[in-house]
Amino acid sequence: MAWSPTLPPTGWLWGLAGLGVTALIHHRSRLACFCFGLCWCAVVAQHAIDARWPHERAGEVQLIEGTVVGLPEWSDQTLKFRLKTQDPNAPKLIEARWYRAREHIQPGDIWRLPLALYPPTGRLNFSGFDYERYLLTEGIHATARVRSGASHPPPQYLGAQRHGMAAVHRLRQRLAEHIQATTTDLDVAALKRALLLGDRSAISDKVRHVLQDTGTAHLLAISGLHVGMMAGLGALVGVVIWGGCVVLGIRVGRTPMALAVGWLFALGYAALAGFSLPTQRALIMLSVAMLATLARRRTSPVDGLLLALLVVLLLDPLGVLSAGLWLSFGAVAFLIWGFGWRTATSKRYSAGRGLLRAQWLVMVGLLPLSVGIFGQWVPGAFVANLAAIPWVSAVVLPSTLLSTGLSLAGVGVVGLAHWSDQSLAVLLMALGALNDTGLSAMPMPAVSVLMMAAGLVGAAWLLAPAGWMGRGVGGALLVAAVLVPKGAGQDNAVSLTVFDVGSGLAAVVEQDAYRLLFDTGPGDGAGQDTLGGLLAQQARRDHEPPARRVFDDVVLSWDHRGYRGGLGSLLDQAWVGRVHQSFDAVDDQAPSVASVQRCQRGTTWSTGDLHFEFVHPGPYLPDLGGNSTCVLSIRHPQGRVLLVSGLDAVGEAHVLQMHEAIGADTLVVARSGHAEATSDAWLDALNPARAVISVGLNDRHRRPDPAVVERLAKRGVDLYQTSHCGAVAITWTRDADAPRIDTAVGQRRRFWHSARNC
Repeated sequence: MAWSPTLPPTGWLWGLAGLGVTALIHHRSRLACFCFGLCWCAVVAQHAIDARWPHERAGEVQLIEGTVVGLPEWSDQTLKFRLKTQDPNAPKLIEARWYRAREHIQPGDIWRLPLALYPPTGRLNFSGFDYERYLLTEGIHATARVRSGASHPPPQYLGAQRHGMAAVHRLRQRLAEHIQATTTDLDVAALKRALLLGDRSAISDKVRHVLQDTGTAHLLAISGLHVGMMAGLGALVGVVIWGGCVVLGIRVGRTPMALAVGWLFALGYAALAGFSLPTQRALIMLSVAMLATLARRRTSPVDGLLLALLVVLLLDPLGVLSAGLWLSFGAVAFLIWGFGWRTATSKRYSAGRGLLRAQWLVMVGLLPLSVGIFGQWVPGAFVANLAAIPWVSAVVLPSTLLSTGLSLAGVGVVGLAHWSDQSLAVLLMALGALNDTGLSAMPMPAVSVLMMAAGLVGAAWLLAPAGWMGRGVGGALLVAAVLVPKGAGQDNAVSLTVFDVGSGLAAVVEQDAYRLLFDTGPGDGAGQDTLGGLLAQQARRDHEPPARRVFDDVVLSWDHRGYRGGLGSLLDQAWVGRVHQSFDAVDDQAPSVASVQRCQRGTTWSTGDLHFEFVHPGPYLPDLGGNSTCVLSIRHPQGRVLLVSGLDAVGEAHVLQMHEAIGADTLVVARSGHAEATSDAWLDALNPARAVISVGLNDRHRRPDPAVVERLAKRGVDLYQTSHCGAVAITWTRDADAPRIDTAVGQRRRFWHSARNC
């Protein structure tokens, strides 16, 4: 239900509910629970969609009063925080961004802010992170930007809430600021915040990649292992308290005291993590086990796991859209499956042997999910976790907890704080060394949901106890499900992919092994951009090692932030044969670039069936801003493509004057469909059959302009907007009369993409 392209109509829900009632009357409890569960999921999903800020009111400025919830996060010069409102006419939960905020925002603060409200949407490409799904699972009903200036009232602080979860989050923020202020190494401070508070916002991209590539990113999530450790520590404290009670003559049971104190320790630690999904699961399972112990009733780990899953999904049925839920519950399920079959005599394993088996169970069991969700397998994860889990559990976490607690209490223990910092530094150094050995993440072919399910069955079959019938069959099924061979592409096929990068442009032209990148999309030019993630996605798609993408040619057409903003990621993650640029972006000394030249009219080159020619600018043209941009014409046996970025009507007229018979069956529209571009004369001369506009959904400049869309429609041009279609891929093959056109929305259609009318 949660993964369906559309939500069922109300009539279907009433019918499903009726079926559930009928099943309940006839004592078919499982069928009844299934029907009621589907209804509950559909109702919650529909309510989440209805509560979102409408697209027709995107950019509308409202004066909103609300309470800050969760931890505010800084990203460069922008403060991001969540605002919970009580106004029935306003979105209930808003994710707001405040550029260069001068006020100190804390959880529980009540503010009245002028906010420009937008629907909770994001960019959508053929693979990778679906930001819109993330916002849906987080319950975000709108995104917003704080507006300032004479035309808007100033932000106003109205007080603060200091009870309930507000007090917990204020404590978390205080701890985060304390850790950041008392730790000299920024990477170590970021890891301490992640381990203690579940706050991963300060982790650098370099450290994040090392953790992901070594399969140890889960260590930063406050997991069930850490919650269980805190419960055990609390149980020891409870025994000490019980001993004191006995000395004082207070009659209390040792077991109830130990369990109660252990549960309070686990609850406090889960609260420090903001009650994230893994801590919810661990806390519920721990509660079930403790209650069963107090009631002197036997209960199986499976019962605790299923009850935890039931409670989590009752509270948030859209949690099934989160990869963390599947990974968290899947890991525990395979551990139960692997250890639950052991007899009383076989349980006498050493701790080291038990750790080896646990890592084997998790690595093999979660392999189908890792390949299906992340498109990769990490060979070194087994070795990395064998060393990292005991180190973090026995050394890093206890020393960090103790040193931070003593520091907050005003008891300075320099040696302990130094040991805590050094233990994390050693962990980072060891993981970095392992990552350099080549055992890091390996891209794998993407697999379907059906193949993931088959892989999970094969993994469970393979990990069954000794004597299970045909365990080798399970291994064969697992390998067959996850090692899907790459489909052979058609020889000499030409593809043009226009990525969904918002309002800007990044497009790739490919034929066989040749690749050309036209512009790099929006960003700051130093690595904070969209292109970096797209390059990684393309590498996984093509099953390439995570070293560097290779582009034979790169065109930097326009000195505009929306078109050259991804240059930093390009130079960091890719090797480039030639750079063609209209401005001084890259020099000859760039280590990842072989050669640099200006793009000028008349420059041509060919590869395979592709013939490239710059039709603009001329050699003596002065700097005219957008009208000095590179315009690239691409010819191949099946058609002709024209890539344009910054021309307006004046520039278009100049190009037509130089090239009377330019023509193009596929046009990438300039300036995201701005009213000043794509004139009647330009379209009459080109006579395109299809056009692509790279523009963000709810663009603040209201692009594409209705006049541009009308001019294209008047001529019968098939229009594809990345704002509605996500990324657009056009593929020409020799045996087809017309190109095949794929869109990200078409391939990843889900009910939360209902606003994208492609």
